[in-house]
Amino acid sequence: MIAALQDGWYKGPVAAAAGRALKTPMKRMGLICCLGALTLCGCAHQYVIKLSNGMKITTASKPELKGGHYYFKDATGQVNVVPQSRVIEIEPASMAQDEDKFTPAKPKTSHWWKFW
Repeated sequence: MIAALQDGWYKGPVAAAAGRALKTPMKRMGLICCLGALTLCGCAHQYVIKLSNGMKITTASKPELKGGHYYFKDATGQVNVVPQSRVIEIEPASMAQDEDKFTPAKPKTSHWWKFW
């Protein structure tokens, strides 16, 4: 049995466990890297704040309400503040839709033959 282990042809549970022990740290490191990347991607959402005057503000972070004001970071990383009374809606940029602008109805044209 000892000679078989020394020759390297024995493929029993001891040799298999030794092979798995070498591969496990690489798999674990790969799994940790993938989970870290997925976690960071999940946190990087942009939000759209619709204000009462019709303006839309795109933010780099989720706005937080503190004491009657919304605090958020813009694309450059600066912290900005908007009063809660001016905010109509906050939604993720992926769900924000452009609203149709108001277009007045066109007057119907009257023809001369309709007067008879």
